[in-house]
Amino acid sequence: MPLKPLFKKKGRKRMSEFLAFMGGALFGVALMCCLQINRLADNRK
Repeated sequence: MPLKPLFKKKGRKRMSEFLAFMGGALFGVALMCCLQINRLADNRK
């Protein structure tokens, strides 16, 4: 019986790690897009 709460905690931890990884990845992609757009805009002038 004591294994069930541990399993739930482990699942939550894994989910939070996954969400943090996805959030960081999306933030990184958005940042790279903004930098690329700014670089292309500067080249046109």
